[in-house]
Amino acid sequence: MTSLIVQHGTYGCPGRFEPSGAWTYLPIAETAKITATAPILGPSTVTGKPISTSELTGWLDTHPDKGLPFRYHLNAAGVIDTLDEIYVK
Repeated sequence: MTSLIVQHGTYGCPGRFEPSGAWTYLPIAETAKITATAPILGPSTVTGKPISTSELTGWLDTHPDKGLPFRYHLNAAGVIDTLDEIYVK
């Protein structure tokens, strides 16, 4: 199973990420509904488009130093079933 490493925090001004807690490891369901925007789908993609778990992990493997903001939902078992990238200019 694939896990997402989450660094909790908020985006302050001007778009700088401010960590606010410990790292959390959350499993992602193989059937999770994942949407992505830029930079995963290209610089002009501001509307979320569906991608697979393998497409997401493939991009993350080739960009190990990149962090991206996502909203996620956990099902009753504590597994991510919805993962939406947030477009940040």
